[in-house]
Amino acid sequence: MAEEDALLAKYLVRLLPALALIFLTWKFGRSLFGKIRNKLYAYGLNKIGRSHNKVIRKRKEKLFSNLHKLQEQDHPLQILEIGAGSGTNFEYYPSGCEVVCVDPNPEFQSYLKDNVDRFPHIKKMDFVISKCEDLSDQQTNSVDAVVLTLVLCSIPDPNGALSEIKRILKPVSIATLLTTDTEQYTKSATTIVYYLHTFKFQGGKFFYIEHVVAQSWSVSLCIQYLLWLPFWCILDCSLVRHTYYNIQNAGFKQVDLEHVYIDKLLPFIRWHIIGTATK
Repeated sequence: MAEEDALLAKYLVRLLPALALIFLTWKFGRSLFGKIRNKLYAYGLNKIGRSHNKVIRKRKEKLFSNLHKLQEQDHPLQILEIGAGSGTNFEYYPSGCEVVCVDPNPEFQSYLKDNVDRFPHIKKMDFVISKCEDLSDQQTNSVDAVVLTLVLCSIPDPNGALSEIKRILKPVSIATLLTTDTEQYTKSATTIVYYLHTFKFQGGKFFYIEHVVAQSWSVSLCIQYLLWLPFWCILDCSLVRHTYYNIQNAGFKQVDLEHVYIDKLLPFIRWHIIGTATK
């Protein structure tokens, strides 16, 4: 027993300098080296985002194809992307849409502008420096779609962020439904009831792709818990979140969620959830 205690103490002594460095970086790094950190963070996530995009391209194409169903003829689709990073999702958006990108890091703006130039099918792009938990610049019931990819892992209050997302999404518009879609059909009471039933979940939609904690005890789960502290302190990224619980309990009328294991990614970010939630 004494030998085990001595061995444990030996390893703890070796870990102390690394833990102290992590703590000091978390405590003072942002204020002392904030601008440098933001630049490095934007540069690194731009590279990571492009690599991640290549691996899950087919899944993104399938998910974001649903954006086209939200588009109406009389006005451009309004998309708000939170934590847009360098704009790796722009290529999947419908032609003529208007996008508002929200991110607390101002250093992403130059990467976003470059991507807008690459994808001229986007009609308009605005950049807002703000946190996801506070979208007070956005009006209630004003957005057709909200997009988050690999963002909820880094938000201190994911429930608060989801509440804001639900607030700004447009609700179901029964008046528009009955005056537009049903004109092709007979105006009978049966038809109206049919449409109300069929389209009752056609409010604004929240599209998400997030890495989450591993679903079972495994090497991946052990690695996630071992790396949790340094990832959170240095990269603002939690590897052990049950984000699917947050989304399912956020008060959306309908949640479509799929658990996905992506073996081409690093072991500690292979577990993902992909889907939509409808207001």
